[in-house]
Amino acid sequence: MAAYEEIAAAHGPEIAAIVARRFAAVVAEGSPGMVRYLDGLPDYFARQAVWRREFDRSNAQRAATSPTAAKARTRKPKPAATTTEAPFSDKTSPRARVSPDQVRAIRRRRAAGETSLALAAEFGLTKRNINLIVSRQRWAHVAD
Repeated sequence: MAAYEEIAAAHGPEIAAIVARRFAAVVAEGSPGMVRYLDGLPDYFARQAVWRREFDRSNAQRAATSPTAAKARTRKPKPAATTTEAPFSDKTSPRARVSPDQVRAIRRRRAAGETSLALAAEFGLTKRNINLIVSRQRWAHVAD
């Protein structure tokens, strides 16, 4: 008990309460290996709790005075997008390998009986991509 009174006198009752709770938990756990460390454990817990308190204070001060934190507090919300354009249009992505007109041609020619392999060779795609276009799993937004 004298150790807790010393800790309370040195660091305050808040740290002494933390140490008491942690020490009681270790003793209640009943770990036989901890018995030899019980003498120095309250001091260790006190050092740990004091360090944690100082760490939390310095982080709080740093967050309150950092320029990025001030910027985050004054950040204005972005306005909602005001586009009248349809979500899918005939405008193609720069990464697209075929245009919407080519997609229509692929579907029309495949329905006419051309093989997927022949269409793939002509348009520079794979047979799988041709089949995905025809089955509307790709380019589903393009109407015939």
